[in-house]
Amino acid sequence: FLINEYLLMRGYKLTSITFADENEDQDFEDWDDVGLNTAKPAELLQIYRVGITQRDTVTTCDNQTQTEDQITSVDEILEGELDVLETENIFQTDLKTESRSVAVQCEDRLEIGGGAGGSGGGGGSIVTANHSDLSGSFEEINRTEFTGDGVTTKECEVSREELPNLDIRGDEGNRDLEVTSMSGDLEMMIEVEEDSVASSISSHPFVDGSPSMSAHLPDLTDLSNFDRELWTHLPQLKSGMVSVSYEMLVQTLGSTIISMVHHLPISNREWISKIVPILVCLVGLHPDEKVRDSLIHCLFNMKKRPSQEDRNVILAGIIRLCHVCSEELVQGELLSQCWDLLGHKYPERRMLVAQTCALVSPIISSELRDSLLISILKQLLEDRDESVRTQSVTSLAVVASYMTGKYPQVEELTLCAIQDKSELVVKAAETLLLPVVARWALQQKCLHSSLVPVVLQALNLLIAKDEKESRSCWMVNCITRLLPHIVMFAATSPTVLDAISPNIPPPQHRTGFAEVCKGLANPVLFYNDHPVGIVIGAFDFCLQQLTPWPQLAWIIDSLIPKCLDVIDKVDPKKEELIMTFVKFFSSFTAGFGTIFTTQHVKSIFLDRLEILEKALIKMDKTWPPLSIIPVYILGVLAPLQCCEEELGQCVGRLVIMLGLCSAPLQTLHITVKKLATISRLSNTLLSALWQGVVHQRGAVRCTTAELLMDTVPHCSEQIISTRIIPALVTLASDPDVSVRVSTLPVYSLILESSSNKEVLDKTYLQVQTIIRDTSVTEKASTLPHVITSISRMASVVDSSFRDEVLLVELDHITKFSFDLDNQSKKSEIAAALVDTLSNIIFLQISKQCLNSTLLPTLRLLETFCHEVLPSHQDTVSAMIKEVETRVGAPSTSIQSKVSGLPLSSSNVEDMKQKVTKIFSTPISKPTNLTNLQQMFWKK
Repeated sequence: FLINEYLLMRGYKLTSITFADENEDQDFEDWDDVGLNTAKPAELLQIYRVGITQRDTVTTCDNQTQTEDQITSVDEILEGELDVLETENIFQTDLKTESRSVAVQCEDRLEIGGGAGGSGGGGGSIVTANHSDLSGSFEEINRTEFTGDGVTTKECEVSREELPNLDIRGDEGNRDLEVTSMSGDLEMMIEVEEDSVASSISSHPFVDGSPSMSAHLPDLTDLSNFDRELWTHLPQLKSGMVSVSYEMLVQTLGSTIISMVHHLPISNREWISKIVPILVCLVGLHPDEKVRDSLIHCLFNMKKRPSQEDRNVILAGIIRLCHVCSEELVQGELLSQCWDLLGHKYPERRMLVAQTCALVSPIISSELRDSLLISILKQLLEDRDESVRTQSVTSLAVVASYMTGKYPQVEELTLCAIQDKSELVVKAAETLLLPVVARWALQQKCLHSSLVPVVLQALNLLIAKDEKESRSCWMVNCITRLLPHIVMFAATSPTVLDAISPNIPPPQHRTGFAEVCKGLANPVLFYNDHPVGIVIGAFDFCLQQLTPWPQLAWIIDSLIPKCLDVIDKVDPKKEELIMTFVKFFSSFTAGFGTIFTTQHVKSIFLDRLEILEKALIKMDKTWPPLSIIPVYILGVLAPLQCCEEELGQCVGRLVIMLGLCSAPLQTLHITVKKLATISRLSNTLLSALWQGVVHQRGAVRCTTAELLMDTVPHCSEQIISTRIIPALVTLASDPDVSVRVSTLPVYSLILESSSNKEVLDKTYLQVQTIIRDTSVTEKASTLPHVITSISRMASVVDSSFRDEVLLVELDHITKFSFDLDNQSKKSEIAAALVDTLSNIIFLQISKQCLNSTLLPTLRLLETFCHEVLPSHQDTVSAMIKEVETRVGAPSTSIQSKVSGLPLSSSNVEDMKQKVTKIFSTPISKPTNLTNLQQMFWKK
């Protein structure tokens, strides 16, 4: 950037353009892109001058120092002006001569001049020159020329008009340059004198009223010409300090601290912790609004990308500033800086703004909270960076907890937050913002009329748009987070509170509800009027003794039906979303208790199930919504131990109904899979499925066999041997071929999961019986299912069973399928065979079985695919080559014959060994062949 600036300033525009094009990593029009975390520098010449002046500053320290580098640096500066000063010295000599002649002519002042000359005649060999950089430019530097006889001083001219204004008090911050004559050598020393920081300003002689040093200095207007001439040989001093006071300290620091900050190693966190208190004090004490604004700007922009630790230090300073400053300053100067940083390109700066809003919210007035802070956070909620949005949600929760007005606006922002596309933002809104707003709504008595209906409506629209399933799940979790507030809304009604008395029995145990009542959603935290346990006990008492009061009626007549309407729109294939609704109703029933669930919730669900059954009986073109099935069984009945019998009856009735209608079984699969994991309900579930096993309709028995697959992975060995195997034996002996085939996938799962020898023996026997049944293997409609089942169990069965049973039956199926007339069915069977055999050929198979069974099957399948499935012919040919390689037989595939390139397995093996040897064996003797094993090593 500096090089480019130099080229532009000197007129090298084409060169600067070329230079900018060759350095694409930096934007030369944006100084902030340089990354130095300093203010934009001035012109290059000014930078050079400042660098020269700062060279002395760098060499200073707490004690006197003297180095060869410092001597060389000062000596070079002195020599640079030697020629100019020689000319000036001649003029000075003439001026001195003229002054002496005037002094001789003034006899009346000769005596005074002699006295002054006596006092000033003690000229030593040390001449002091003051080098000050207060004005930012170079000051004239005094010279001393040493001769063999003495010292002749050469210095810049000081006009007589400037003599009355001469001030030699000097600034304590200036550096004194002392030039000392020692044995004809020139020795330069740079002294830095500092006052002790521990000394109090009030004890300083300038402050306690003692006369200043300037009071003892002579008034030049009263001096003789001789004295004036003598004083002209002293350096001209300028003082930037008008007075020494607290006000001057504040003004001086205010004008210099910002430039100092830009040159400090702010990347070191220790420096930030030292600078921030100074900035805070200056902002609180400085009278100039513009300077305060600059100081606050420096506080917020101290680092380009402040980390969380850096932001903590800055935020501590901001909070302290809010405590000590007026509200006008906070509003007009501090928060205006937050507004200016809203569009900053670095997210760390915008996060600093969001955190500032949260921390200042309890300090500032309610008007500022309701207007300015909400406006800032509203804009940050639309930020492109998810970390900024997450922090703004957290800050909004804090700000909202102190607000008393503008609830609709905060509710709208909450709705935007829970619909965000980022999981982090939604999680922050769910755990922090939503409980705060729900508590506010509960206090404002608008939970049932505003917040809950709005969130349900948003969820309804989200599901209707078929958005990403995870976003809908996040929204349901947000509604689940509102359940403690909904329960307290019904339990803190006047009807319940009036019923509180010492005779109220303790509340029923609510298993599982504690998982929802975490953090800010804990009723003990957001409700303080009465003990929560007493309120819930009175609520249970009123449920048994009284009719529903208005708050409870809203839950029965509005909330639950609206939730079921939303569930009806859920696609049964979205298992994750359905299970989220199951969790919601599990928490719902746990929170309201068994009494409310049995009295009201079950009846609402049963009415919906009755409508579902009627719709299934009508057999319309479209299936009715089935997602309510797992929600009712798993979310309402399963948590209640008193409803186990009712649960079994409901499952059995639904298995029969859906089996008869051939309806989609996704919801039943979800239900059975989850019930199988609950050991308490295993026997209840299998008893319900037994109703399907013994049902007179084959479709119901097939449905039951499919559902048994969901139970096997979660059942114990005892249940498998005592409950599942008898059911499978019954189904495997069914006269319906489809029913017998439907048991094969279940047997595959048993072979994978069971280690009981008795169970495995029964399984092998049943599988062999089924797949060797010609009525099964010669029925085209069942063959794809048989082939798929064989593929699944081939990797888990014994090798002898695989060689003697499975591969033999696959060969039989291939031969049978070759003669089928239905081309579409032949293509389906061929695809299933290719997929199955491609997995089997890599298993452990005896050579005899490879030669006698598998290889002939593959050759027949190749011909089969050549006719009905040409796209799979290459795959079959590759499998044939693989098997022939393993058994050492010559290649006989169709492609080999067509290409005319007989591929011998021995030749392939020889070539493979040669290539492997080339790549693996290092060459130890000189050869023309490169050592391929090491050719890619980095040198």
